[in-house]
Amino acid sequence: MIGSIKGTISHKKAPFITVECAGLGYEIETPMSTFLDLPTINTEVFLYIHMIVREDSQTLFGFSSIEEKDLFKTLLKVNGVGAKLGLAILSSLSVSDFQNCVQYDDTNIKIIIGDVSDEKIKNEVIKHSKFYIIIDDGSHSSPDTI
Repeated sequence: MIGSIKGTISHKKAPFITVECAGLGYEIETPMSTFLDLPTINTEVFLYIHMIVREDSQTLFGFSSIEEKDLFKTLLKVNGVGAKLGLAILSSLSVSDFQNCVQYDDTNIKIIIGDVSDEKIKNEVIKHSKFYIIIDDGSHSSPDTI
């Protein structure tokens, strides 16, 4: 698995970038929050990577912080939440804003995932996210590290 990448941005077209590293170009999909913070083409970049391998594809997702990557991985564990919805949530809210919405039962989180018609999925996102927040005590843990 690929955990991170450091290289030169050779192409940018939201939400995809191509990072050249050791003679290979890696196509990486990013949330808009990460994409908008990226430097210009021909500039070096470092991203945390989550790789999803399926029968018909191998997809790289890039994040500017380990917290974004961990939240993305947590969201993927929710039944009914895939990569597209996970990226949409991270594109709409920062990790800290997302945590605040969940911690204080702010309805903004329900608006962000409002495209999801199944109320059960919405509740699962909030339930899993509360678990993520509770164990994040400043030392930054995620459900993977328990």
